[in-house]
Amino acid sequence: MDLKDVTTPLATIVAVWLAASFALRNERRKKTLELRTAQIDRIADLVNRSFTNLLNHTGMLASIVEINVRMWEENSHASGVPLEILHTWINDLDEHPVWGIDRELYRQCAHDLEFHRESEWLLWERVVPGIIDEKNTFFMISMPGNSLVDMKDQTRSVEDILAFAVLMRRRVRELQTMRRDILDSLRKDFRHLTRPAAPTLRSLTAGVLRGIRHFLTGSKTE
Repeated sequence: MDLKDVTTPLATIVAVWLAASFALRNERRKKTLELRTAQIDRIADLVNRSFTNLLNHTGMLASIVEINVRMWEENSHASGVPLEILHTWINDLDEHPVWGIDRELYRQCAHDLEFHRESEWLLWERVVPGIIDEKNTFFMISMPGNSLVDMKDQTRSVEDILAFAVLMRRRVRELQTMRRDILDSLRKDFRHLTRPAAPTLRSLTAGVLRGIRHFLTGSKTE
């Protein structure tokens, strides 16, 4: 039997097997790419909506307390503002459909960042929970699971209230910067996934040789 009679059918079988193997591998990579890009797209949407919500709330909080304390200065001779009065200024803020904090959205965004984007979650943890804590501390708001805070005879000075408004406006700027940084990171990864580097002759040759080796040894392709 001529060697050509053996090698020609073998080459045909190898070629068919390589084509099927590459098609399967490319399909797997395509599915993986679709899952990863969908995940980034979902997280980016959560980040954008969460930060927009927090920015709206924090900015409005600063404006409300500043406007009301200015009016208090004009109409009262008291040295401080009772906490009961302070609470009336912001009572409707948390429940407002635009200016209130969407706590479910907040939790979902924090969860997705923690499990899928650790570096961005660390940025979130460094600033976002602290802003809510600062608000709760200033207004002596009791959180679920904590002891009730007695606000009787508690006051905040006009200077403290104005300083709090300034602090909240600084937090707004920090949130704007953080939103931009996190979205830029997500956008960079999304572009990296959707614009893969063009294969080189070396990489194509290596792929063919690896496929032939897998065919001959019976091992699975990646």
